[in-house]
Amino acid sequence: MVRDFLEMGLKVVLPDTHRILAMSAAGGALLDLGAYVMIPARIALHDDPANNDAKPTVTAAMSKMRMGTDLCTTLVLDYKNGSRAVCTTGFNARSPYRRTATITGTDGEVVIHSMLCRITEFTVYKLRRTKVEGKDYDEELMEEVESVKMDIAGMGLNLEADAAARDIRDGRIENALVNHKYTAETLEIFDEARRQGGFVLPEGMERVGRVGVDGQ
Repeated sequence: MVRDFLEMGLKVVLPDTHRILAMSAAGGALLDLGAYVMIPARIALHDDPANNDAKPTVTAAMSKMRMGTDLCTTLVLDYKNGSRAVCTTGFNARSPYRRTATITGTDGEVVIHSMLCRITEFTVYKLRRTKVEGKDYDEELMEEVESVKMDIAGMGLNLEADAAARDIRDGRIENALVNHKYTAETLEIFDEARRQGGFVLPEGMERVGRVGVDGQ
C-alpha cells in the first residue's frame, strides 16, 4: 500500500513502510520535523531569562494517518511568564510562503523566511505607534528595521553532522549548544503530545538502556 500526501508542497507517493510514515520506524511529522518547528519557541520563549527555565504546559492536536503515526501535529506551549508558542508540523501542507515562523512581541516582530532546519533569512520589524488626530486610539504600523540574509550551503543537516563529528573527535559525549537537557526537554514535550494524540509506539521501541552486541 502507498500513501499520498504533500511534502514541501510537492505531491509524492510513498509506501506505508517508508521511514517517515511507518509506525515500526517511529515515523510521523512530529518525530521527523517537530524539533525544527520548536527552534523559534525555544530561542524566544524558553531561553528567555524571564522564563526562569520553566517548562511549558503542553496542549496538542494531532491528525493521524492510517498507520497510526501523525500526519499533522500542532503544539501549544504556554509558559508561566504569560508567553505562548504555537508550533505546527505536518506532511499535508507547506509553510506559508516566505513566513515559516513569526516571533511577535510587544514592540515588534521577527519574521523567518527560510526553512527552520537552515535559517538563512529573516526580517526584524519595529512597531511604530502614531497618534491619530481626533481619535482615541493610535495608528500602528510594523516598520522594517533590519533584513538579514546568510549563505549556508546544504540543507542544514550537514551542520548537525559536523557538530556531532567534532564532539566525537574531541571525546565529548554532549554538545555544548544542544545538550542532553535541551534534548530531554524537547522529547518530554513530544511525549506529552503523543500521549494526548494517542500515538503509541510498538512495545519495546522506547526501552531505555544500552544495546548489547547481540541486540538485546
